[in-house]
Amino acid sequence: FFVKAASNSSCISNGYGYWPSGLASARGKAISLSSFTCNGNGGTYPTGNSNRTDKRGYPLIANINLFGIDGITVDRVQIYDSPAYNLNIGNASEVVVRNSKFGDVNVEATQNTDGIHINGPAEKILIAGNTFSNLGDDCIALNAPETYGGTITQVAIRDTLVINVASILRAYQTYGSTNFGVNYVTVDGITGMLAAGGHPSFLLLPGTST
Repeated sequence: FFVKAASNSSCISNGYGYWPSGLASARGKAISLSSFTCNGNGGTYPTGNSNRTDKRGYPLIANINLFGIDGITVDRVQIYDSPAYNLNIGNASEVVVRNSKFGDVNVEATQNTDGIHINGPAEKILIAGNTFSNLGDDCIALNAPETYGGTITQVAIRDTLVINVASILRAYQTYGSTNFGVNYVTVDGITGMLAAGGHPSFLLLPGTST
């Protein structure tokens, strides 16, 4: 897939957009994405996805948005040159993201290009066997207060390769007076390197339990 210039649009979305709010919707079931490449054509008009002067678009353009699903599988997918988040997920459970690539060594790293961005509520998540390259933000973000807001729990991150990234993992549960939880997160088998001047490798804000 290649996103057309000036689309100001995601490559794939199930209808809730980048930042749904209010009460969490009832969940559907079972989405599987496998064996394809998604080029978000990050850039500005006339050649890039964004029709604004900011390549991230407004609101921020995530390459893939998936909200309100029990049972998400992303397998052997390459997502790169995203204007902002590569894979944006929320209000979901039983999520598996494996054997996939986020970012590209030939694409300039920019702000807000998280590899996998998880919004609360979300639970039972496996992220395994993935490669993150040249990302200007977090490889994996577990951001409980964002979009609908809710607890993020039971997350396993395994066998991950990072190449020139700003941060490996960010997790937070509190924004202003809103306080949720990020609980039961396990990380095993991280290899690779951070970009010079990047953020802390693991940024676990108060309330995160691992």
